[in-house]
Amino acid sequence: MNSINLKADEKTRFYFLNNKKTTLEIHNKTQILPKYNNNTELHIDLIKQGKRARGSIKEITEQKLASKIKSLKTLTGHNNKKFFERFPEVVKQEYNYKKSYTEFDLVDIEKEVRDHTKDLLKDKTIKKVMSKISQNTSNTKLFSKELEYGSINNCLSLNISAIVKDKSSSGHFVETTTEKEYNIEKLFEKLKENIKLEKNPHSSTEKYRELIITPFVFEQLIDYFILQNIDLEDLRLNNNYIAKNWNKNIFDDKLSIIEDPFLDYSPYSSKYDFEFSRTTRKDIIKNGIVKSYFADLADAYKYHNKSTGNWFFSNAETNIIVEPGTKKLDKLISETKKGIIIRDIIGLHTTNRTEGELTVPAGCANEIINGEIKRNVKNVPIVIKITDLLNNIEISKERIQENNFLLPYIKKVI
Repeated sequence: MNSINLKADEKTRFYFLNNKKTTLEIHNKTQILPKYNNNTELHIDLIKQGKRARGSIKEITEQKLASKIKSLKTLTGHNNKKFFERFPEVVKQEYNYKKSYTEFDLVDIEKEVRDHTKDLLKDKTIKKVMSKISQNTSNTKLFSKELEYGSINNCLSLNISAIVKDKSSSGHFVETTTEKEYNIEKLFEKLKENIKLEKNPHSSTEKYRELIITPFVFEQLIDYFILQNIDLEDLRLNNNYIAKNWNKNIFDDKLSIIEDPFLDYSPYSSKYDFEFSRTTRKDIIKNGIVKSYFADLADAYKYHNKSTGNWFFSNAETNIIVEPGTKKLDKLISETKKGIIIRDIIGLHTTNRTEGELTVPAGCANEIINGEIKRNVKNVPIVIKITDLLNNIEISKERIQENNFLLPYIKKVI
């Protein structure tokens, strides 16, 4: 490599992958990493004037190395807006919002929304109905090693919310791709149901023993107490309750959570993350045991592990799926003597995430007496460890899509 000339504004790092060991060299320091594959490769990471290009060669010769570095230098001069972002992410992403849509006639959709809005406003308790229709066309191009990867996600989204006169709000958000069927009437029926279940709540400080958690709330709990606690660095530093109980059955053995980045219908699906690591389908939790972690390249190198393909400007998930149970929601409700359906929680970010301690009030809930919903309540205290909340549970057969989560209802008897 003595024949490779680098200027002051250029930085290059080299590392080898081979069938015996993997070495990473940065700033003249070498670390030994675990075996990744059975092929010898030289990976090249070049930064020139703040722009970055990556490449790799398998049959390593000085001539090929010089040629590859020359081509990478050329790529860093690519002047296509900001095709190359500053180190360490290399991603070009464009968002275009349009009023035209290829699969749906927006004129008809807007008319149907207006008609349903007029009908909804006949209810004098409804103060205002707001709707927004938009198309999000996201074009993404990634460039890494020998790969140029592009994807297009078309997403039609309709957001409808209603404000009732008691100043509480109720809303339902639908997001669909071109492959999904779209039904305005069902959307408004769902909105009416939400309004009925959420307006005019009575303040209550009673502690209920039977809790049914909606998919909307379950999504927040999974994200905050599980997904945000499985970064590789946190696990290696023993920073949270999951790390301290790694490979132990800390949740109900009926609970299984999967990440699947390859769902055709989901705009959250991706074959690669923003560091160009391949995404994988993995068990986050299998039969109550946490099985997977999230790691970007930096943490993978630092802790001698492999990147998990979850870097999207931070460690994050693609599509999360919770396995369904066997009981229908109606059955879970009818078997409840005295409890609540938790529809919203307040102040989750103020709780102790690392220790898994949930201490929040329910922003809105439905009180159940002898298997029937009697009234709407709010400010109900919820004080429980997440490991207790998600043990000895029943899981509903029905599942609801909440953003990139497919989730059932959960019932817990304290």
